[in-house]
Amino acid sequence: MERRSIVWFRSDLRLHDNQALVEAVHSSDCIVAVYVFDTRVFEGTTSYGFKKTGVHRARFIKEAVRALREDLRERGGELIVRVGHPEVEIYELARKLRTSWVFCNRERTSEEVFVQDQLEKKLWSIGQEIRFERGKMLLYTQDLPFPITHAPDQFATFKKETEHFVRIRSPFAIPQIKTLDCDVECGDLPMLSDFGHDNFGLSEDSEFVRGGEQIGMERMKNYFINYVESAGGESHMHTHLSPWVSQGCLSPKSIYHHMMINSNDEFFNSTSPVVQSLLWRDYYRLMGKKYKELVFFKDGPQQMKMMGLNDRIDRASNWLEGKTGVPIIDACMSQLRLTGYLEHKGRVLLANFLVREMEVNWIIGAELFESLLLDYDPCSNYGNWNHVAGVGVDTTHEKVISFAHQEKKLDPDGSYSEKWLSLAKDLQY
Repeated sequence: MERRSIVWFRSDLRLHDNQALVEAVHSSDCIVAVYVFDTRVFEGTTSYGFKKTGVHRARFIKEAVRALREDLRERGGELIVRVGHPEVEIYELARKLRTSWVFCNRERTSEEVFVQDQLEKKLWSIGQEIRFERGKMLLYTQDLPFPITHAPDQFATFKKETEHFVRIRSPFAIPQIKTLDCDVECGDLPMLSDFGHDNFGLSEDSEFVRGGEQIGMERMKNYFINYVESAGGESHMHTHLSPWVSQGCLSPKSIYHHMMINSNDEFFNSTSPVVQSLLWRDYYRLMGKKYKELVFFKDGPQQMKMMGLNDRIDRASNWLEGKTGVPIIDACMSQLRLTGYLEHKGRVLLANFLVREMEVNWIIGAELFESLLLDYDPCSNYGNWNHVAGVGVDTTHEKVISFAHQEKKLDPDGSYSEKWLSLAKDLQY
């Protein structure tokens, strides 16, 4: 009897280095590739009323799904697209097509775990299994010199115990894909208006973040070419690859190995900003695994009572609307809203201003970032906010920030603020 498997694509919108895809192909005679636009994610709101997925990320993901479908079609396959609840849509496909397994990359945060657990229970009822693989981290958890429950709380310790001792595995090659020839409708990609994004306008500066595996690959290659040509110059420290990594268009391992194989090793040692950023992503994911839902609570993993922070969203209105009167803060917020992207230093400035200057609950800021960021990742986003608010497990706290000093340092001639404040004049909230 023909062995059939569903490959459930989640935040791994790529064919390269996709362990779930590789294992499904090796275990099956043919596969059914599926992506589900979860309406709870694309239409739902956060506790403070922000859309869980803002317009820029919704567009990026849609582009990445379209690109994945095109890549599969070039290989003689197809991507089935559905809109709804994955635990329902995938179960119905599994039942109708009489598959044996559903392969997917495991997620670790509460909302995603709920979905995969519900699907697993439904599949058991018809004698099928869900098989979890890994795809988010640079490091494999089984290669770590400690169990997850004993993962170091300090990033510096985590880095020290891993960077010289844990081997980075090679990326998986794209397998020979044979998809099931069936009479199931492949499904249309939804319109952005289906998710409530009717007034959609793009800033010209957001063109660099089009979704898709091939676009991410091209950007990665160009970054390393420029980095080597500039001998590791400061101007090329920021890769801007995080949107593709967060949505799984690029894998951390592929970035690392491309760096090591195709670039001059003299510039890529343990202090490389690329390696540093990938290790930070792994660290925050491990903290998410270790402390689970506590990273999403106001008191954080340390369960510190944050009595001085106001919970009312109206207290944050000037910050949310980019009208604090501090040019660098308002410009950062404008760029974030117009493009869905902001450099890390800008995010730190915004977070510190909300928590330390306005004394407002950091959850409001974390939820806004969750809504707006192209490169939103639950563990990284809330882990960073934990740190700024002083409720995280890494006790190396942020230094007290002088916003006037930061403005002179980051925007000495005022051109950054002038640009984004000008672009934001007609921005509606």
